[in-house]
Amino acid sequence: MELGCRLSAVGYEPEDNILLSNRHRTIIKKIPVISFFLLGFVLAASSQSRNLQYYIERAQVNSPLIKDYSNQVAAAQIDSLLIRANYKPQIAASSGNTYAPMIRGFGYEQAITNGGGLNAVVSINQAFASKRNLDAQFRSVRLQQEGFQNMSAVSQQD
Repeated sequence: MELGCRLSAVGYEPEDNILLSNRHRTIIKKIPVISFFLLGFVLAASSQSRNLQYYIERAQVNSPLIKDYSNQVAAAQIDSLLIRANYKPQIAASSGNTYAPMIRGFGYEQAITNGGGLNAVVSINQAFASKRNLDAQFRSVRLQQEGFQNMSAVSQQD
């Protein structure tokens, strides 16, 4: 079998008598697909613009454990406010009111009910505690806060 080629205005063309095997044809058909995936992989690998420090900072900001510790620190601050509020005067008021209507001669007798009843109670409670007692409670809350802050710092290091 004689191999030959023709030159045309378009370029090199193999002559019709050259036959490619089926294996070569499938490989040639797959070249554009393979090159497309390789190009995509190379572009994805080269587009890495952030460094490791960025991802470490994002992990610390988005960590549910660190958020939990910061929420527990905030809850301890609220606890100290509650301790402070409990030792201030507590004022309570309550009232009980009744009305006994008499409409066109029907209803409750005015002489028996006086038309209704009103009562009201106001109470003020003050807790007395020594300064040492308050300081001990505040110290306990402060130790809880410091513990949560320390656990948060340890988990950031991990």
